[in-house]
Amino acid sequence: MGVFRKKRFWIMLALIAGGLVIWRLSMSGIMPIEDITDLKFMDLTEWPKYLLLTIVFFGTFGSEDLACITAGILVAKGGLSFYEACMACFGGIFLGDLGIYWLGRLFGEHLLDRAPFRWFISRSAVRASEHWYQHRGVWVIIASRFMPGTRVPIFFASGVLKADSLKVALVLGIAGIMWVPLLVSLAFFFGESMQMWFEAHQYWAVGGVLMVIVASLFVINGILPLFSYRGRRLMYGRWKRWTRWEFWPAKMVYPPVVMHIVYLAFKYRSFSLPTLANPMEKMGGLINESKIDILSQLKDSGLPVADFSEIRETFSKPARFRLARKFVDSKGGYPVVLKPEQGERGKGVVIVKNEVELQSNVDSQSGNLIIQEFIDGNEYGVFYVKFPNEKEGRITSLTHKSYTYVTGDGIHDLEHLILENERTVCYAKRLFEAHEERLYDVPEKGERIQMVELGTHSRGCLFLDRNDLITEALQKTLNDWNQRVEGFAFGRFDIKVPSEDALKGGESMQILELNLLTSEPTHIYDPRHKLSYARDCLKRHWEMAFEIGKQYRQLGYSAISNMSIIGAILNYYLSE
Repeated sequence: MGVFRKKRFWIMLALIAGGLVIWRLSMSGIMPIEDITDLKFMDLTEWPKYLLLTIVFFGTFGSEDLACITAGILVAKGGLSFYEACMACFGGIFLGDLGIYWLGRLFGEHLLDRAPFRWFISRSAVRASEHWYQHRGVWVIIASRFMPGTRVPIFFASGVLKADSLKVALVLGIAGIMWVPLLVSLAFFFGESMQMWFEAHQYWAVGGVLMVIVASLFVINGILPLFSYRGRRLMYGRWKRWTRWEFWPAKMVYPPVVMHIVYLAFKYRSFSLPTLANPMEKMGGLINESKIDILSQLKDSGLPVADFSEIRETFSKPARFRLARKFVDSKGGYPVVLKPEQGERGKGVVIVKNEVELQSNVDSQSGNLIIQEFIDGNEYGVFYVKFPNEKEGRITSLTHKSYTYVTGDGIHDLEHLILENERTVCYAKRLFEAHEERLYDVPEKGERIQMVELGTHSRGCLFLDRNDLITEALQKTLNDWNQRVEGFAFGRFDIKVPSEDALKGGESMQILELNLLTSEPTHIYDPRHKLSYARDCLKRHWEMAFEIGKQYRQLGYSAISNMSIIGAILNYYLSE
């Protein structure tokens, strides 16, 4: 439903913009309001009643709630009677919902792979609805009437499950009888109240009508969900994501940092200078860094890299799968990690646990892939910096990537436990999808269920500042790694170790990845840190990158031109 909601948002935005344009034209005198209201197509009350009923009836197939709101406004303006409006809305809604049920019953989930159905119904939403239906019966249909966004998947899922058609029709009828008069009445009440205001302020009429519609949709989508525990907790999770900067998108965090980078570019008289911070990789790892090349260089240098293999894009799908299967066999079986050669923030990274998942992910992911052995243990991010004119480097950031858990109470299902947890509620919808197969199972009391398997903050992993674990032994190990890898001076190792003591001793560490120039000192995402601290830390690391680049330039290395780097960056982001 995500794609559909985005389309609906832009359609609504376009309607509002169009209304504002009309209002502005009327205010400027170019198109007086009298001319607008004289147009017959704007005065729906003068249309034949059968035509209005037809519009409302078929309008429910596009948006049930918007059709009911429109019907209520027509009642307020005298175009329809309350009974006529309710019957037209109910008839369209009932037939439309019953049609969705029969689509699911006759064609099953295979229909979700075809346009236009895949634009409106996601497979994960249908599977979740199947769980709801199996655990809560037909009453979930009535509940869905008050939870916009859940109706289509639930009705479709009831058909897939081949629920009793007469029982479903009866419940759909009951739900419609409860919902339609309520919504039409609300629209009628507000429409009647606003009509007098419109007559007194006719120049604002067009914008006013649009605002009534928008306000009604806000009540439906923003207020009604609060009447359920699930809706309240999801709203709470969204509120937490917007009030805690660690959940903000990069475009909200980075503007001051980008301005500082521009300042440094002018100070050092070069935009491309920091690309010299890691001569081992073209452009220092700024964009399009090859994880395969980096891991290969680390492995060839004798560093403890988790074993991996490359699966090239140019190979056929059967050949890609055979290569992946061969690697799995060489490691003694599952699980294994599959990830794109070029990616960021964990995008495309999956832990594959069986052959079906391997086949599905190898076939669905494009581009070059890396298949890597799965390493047990604690995961850390270790940011290392080495200035060319210094004998030894230093660790500037140490992050413990703590996987999130919920604990069963023997009473509530997994969905409830996710919503109840102060951390997991922030990622609730993403976790629902990840755990859809057991979302409505009730874990035993005391049972701990791991919510995330990847050390990625955007996927729900908790990042903790553990700079207190930096020891001389750990520093010594990182300096040894640096001496072995020619051309590496700035970046973050993602590693796994069996224990905290092993980390402090600089022992038994396995490298999962090395992220270069654009990698972050991830300890900044510890919930204890403020946004100002995080930005200052990012700025300091970019200052170090420029200084390292300057020192490499003094040693005879050449950076690419400013125009080349600007062109490469623009090309990268425009192609996204």
